[in-house]
Amino acid sequence: MDKESDKELDEFVGKLLRENPIESPSLNFTSKIMEQVETMPQNELFTYRPLISKYAWAGIGLFLFIGSLLVVFGSVEMETSLSGLMNIDGQINFDLLKNLPHFNMPNTLIYGVLGFSFFACIQIVLIKHQFDKRFIVH
Repeated sequence: MDKESDKELDEFVGKLLRENPIESPSLNFTSKIMEQVETMPQNELFTYRPLISKYAWAGIGLFLFIGSLLVVFGSVEMETSLSGLMNIDGQINFDLLKNLPHFNMPNTLIYGVLGFSFFACIQIVLIKHQFDKRFIVH
C-alpha cells in the first residue's frame, strides 16, 4: 500500500470514530454481573455433559467386540478368479476350534498384561472419583 491510501484509510477510521463514539460501561458493571453469578444456582453453573454419549460408547464397544471376534474366529480367503467367486457349494463349517490361533506365550507376559490392565482400571476409577469430588457431576 502506498502513503496516499494509508492517509485515506486513517481519515476514514477517524471519521467513523468521531461519528460513533465509544460507549463505556457503567461504574458498577462488574458488581452487577457478579451479583447475578452469585445468585445463580450451583447446578446451572457447572453442568456435566460428556464429550462422547453413552450410546456412542456402546456403539464403539460393539464395533470393537465384533472386530475382535472377526480377528479371532474369522478366516480370510481371497479368490482372484471369477469362476471361484461363482462357485457356491452351500456348505458352512462352524468348527470354531479349527479357527482358533495357537499361541505360546510366556507366563511373565501374561502376568504383566493382567497386572497392567488391573492397575490401569484402578487408576481410572481413582482419577474419576477425584474429578467427581472436584467438580459437581449431575
